[in-house]
Amino acid sequence: MIPIVVIQELDKIKVEPSERGYNARKITRHLDDLRDKNGSLTNWQTINEKNGRLCIKLPENKLNLKDPFDDQILAIALEQKKYKDEYESIALVTLDTNLRVKADAYGLGAQSYTNPEIKDLNVNNTLHIKDIDFDITDIGSKDGVECPHALLKNQCVILYKQDGHQILAREKNGRLKVIKSREILGIKGKNAEQKFAMEMLLDPDISLVTLQGIAGTGKSLLTLVTSLQQVIDGQYNKLIISRPVVAMGNQSIGYLPGTVDEKIMPYMKAIFDNLEIILMSKKIPGVKTIEDMKRSGIIEIEPLTYIRGRSIPGQIMMIDETQSLSPLELKTIISRCGDGTKLILNGDIDQIDSPYLNKYNNGLTHVVNKLKDEKVVAHITLEKGERSHLANLAAEKL
Repeated sequence: MIPIVVIQELDKIKVEPSERGYNARKITRHLDDLRDKNGSLTNWQTINEKNGRLCIKLPENKLNLKDPFDDQILAIALEQKKYKDEYESIALVTLDTNLRVKADAYGLGAQSYTNPEIKDLNVNNTLHIKDIDFDITDIGSKDGVECPHALLKNQCVILYKQDGHQILAREKNGRLKVIKSREILGIKGKNAEQKFAMEMLLDPDISLVTLQGIAGTGKSLLTLVTSLQQVIDGQYNKLIISRPVVAMGNQSIGYLPGTVDEKIMPYMKAIFDNLEIILMSKKIPGVKTIEDMKRSGIIEIEPLTYIRGRSIPGQIMMIDETQSLSPLELKTIISRCGDGTKLILNGDIDQIDSPYLNKYNNGLTHVVNKLKDEKVVAHITLEKGERSHLANLAAEKL
């Protein structure tokens, strides 16, 4: 049952040039098709083969337009209690926590929209194997050794010898292979997870890399240095950089003047900070500034708003702060990737600024858990902050 005020809200949202606006338009078109096919939606309409039904409900009493939006929905839901004998159960479904609490106070069942949520949250797939007792003589060879444990595709492993020495390895094509430390544009991996990340980011056989970790673990910097190097080497045409336009705490600063590029620039400051670090190495031929990178076509700043409908072949894409995107939004982005394109999704599921997402239902968690055993997909969780001692204190204790 859909309260009429929800339809009114969809009417306001449908003009937005965003995924939310697109979904609002899609829903209203579907409702109109049902109305054309079956008649008035104020009567129950069958909508699928499992006898799922839908109707739009108007309040029995005169609608008080001064009431808050949530209260109007709650009032219509409460009216259905008078017809409880006609239903197996009555529940108000909403992502709004306060509305669920209010419904419960009125004695009405309330549920969160949990269909896309990941119940068994597991975003760290690095395996630690201690006191290894198998022969590792050939693990450093080109072909590696047969995996001694059941591993996911591209899973990373820290092997601990009995003398305490560590060996970093990964699964590839059913074999266990050593990961060697690399230096790219003056940047080296400082810990095991960063070395794992660089290995996956540089592997041409992997089309999708997801990096999850707290602030300061190096997600953006590692992505940028490895991506730029691969563009310089001619493996990809250019690096596309984007991120959701969501301000910290979801506090909007309002409309920004200027062109599309000028509007998105304030949200890209964190990316530019990392690019400045890379430029200090002076290892990119003919490039001294970020503007040089843009003019030469090495990088392109792309607003996510306009990605729908595009086909992006032969490029490497970096999407930052993906924990603030929904599963459907990330599906839209991933489905834009054409032949020869590599996509890197970065984020921290403990820093979500969208009011309707949490660590269980955001797009990054969804992608990691749904695609964790695919041959062309790799995931790394970075746990150790390398920005500064102060940044680590903030991440751990505040």
